[in-house]
Amino acid sequence: MDFIRVYQQVTTGFIVPVSQQRPGDMKGSLSATSPLVQTVTSLNFVLRPTFDLSVDSYIILNMPNGIQFQGPSCTTINLAGGFSSGMSCSRVDSQITLFFPFDYPFTAKDSQLFMTVEEFLMPSSVQKVGTIQVLTYDMRDGNFVPLDMIEFKDLSTVSGKITKLGEVIPTSLITGMPDQSY
Repeated sequence: MDFIRVYQQVTTGFIVPVSQQRPGDMKGSLSATSPLVQTVTSLNFVLRPTFDLSVDSYIILNMPNGIQFQGPSCTTINLAGGFSSGMSCSRVDSQITLFFPFDYPFTAKDSQLFMTVEEFLMPSSVQKVGTIQVLTYDMRDGNFVPLDMIEFKDLSTVSGKITKLGEVIPTSLITGMPDQSY
């Protein structure tokens, strides 16, 4: 019997059907390798799911319209904390699906997952990028259901800095051109 079902029955006295359950609150953080406007960047995710996940689970990243994909597909690198090196990445419109994320069942207790997803184009002006939502899905009562969810809303772009390369020294004090004839 499923742990969640047993826990609900013991703590509440009744079972809540999977179809009526909401995803748990996953913890984590998100950073961009370069938050500069109009640059191609990678997104670094640190995730702490609250539920154990099987090898059949998958992860969905819902990306906002404010950030665009730069490449023809998606690429994950720097996988750590339990992620499988064989994890595959699929992209359709603004949704990324990570299949086969684990070689072994993932135990959530005190575990963190690390990954970098590459090839995003930051917006062309300074702004908040939008909400990036991460959902974990796993099999419960014969159906894939969302178990954990986190939304990142604080990612913003920043402008570049103007660097002074040297002093500008005028070669003439004349500020206009004399009349010209053509």
